[in-house]
Amino acid sequence: NFLKKDYQITKLYDIGANIGVTCIPAVNRNLVKQAIAVEPESENFKLLKLNINLNNLEDKIKTFNYALSSEDKKLLDLEISDSTSGGHRIRLPDRQKGIHGEDKKEIKSVMSRTFDSLFPNINSNEDLIWIDSQGFEPNILSGANKLIVSGAPIVIEFWPYAIKQNGLWRKMQEIIGKFKFFSDISKNPFQIIEVNQENVQKLFSGWGEEEPNKHSLYKDLLLLSNK
Repeated sequence: NFLKKDYQITKLYDIGANIGVTCIPAVNRNLVKQAIAVEPESENFKLLKLNINLNNLEDKIKTFNYALSSEDKKLLDLEISDSTSGGHRIRLPDRQKGIHGEDKKEIKSVMSRTFDSLFPNINSNEDLIWIDSQGFEPNILSGANKLIVSGAPIVIEFWPYAIKQNGLWRKMQEIIGKFKFFSDISKNPFQIIEVNQENVQKLFSGWGEEEPNKHSLYKDLLLLSNK
């Protein structure tokens, strides 16, 4: 239904909202009528609320200070980036050592919720879910089975380095398998690709090695559970 002529996004779910860099312009430019912004890091969350207030959008953007995950009400370790407010990442207990000095970064405890527990009523004809969680997307979608079944379009950041570092590479493949179609939305023309063994293998292969002090290797994927 995402490609049907009568589909129109009215509400944006901005997961990993940072300080509002996605949801605020989307509402201000009338791309959506309202937004839900979820941000786990406390300082980001303060700035998010301040930016919403400065833009007079308190009645159009609702905020939640949680880290979405596969389980409800668990304390998680959030690794704090010292270079960008959008670079904070959940660190799982058995995470592999990284190449970006992750072991030296400050850690904060954040509370988890699942997408399905916070947002049980999704309108697949009007809602768009946008997830940028620095490699934690597989765990977030593991707590969003109702969302996936609903058929609402979901956009995720697909960053192999961070997904692998947290040991979620296989889980990410399993999650992709729950959908019927995907698309790399950075490509032009826009191409909808069927989820099958061959296409998923292509998606998960051919990635170069991440290098320190260089741009990360990633893409943004649109995931569709129906068409």
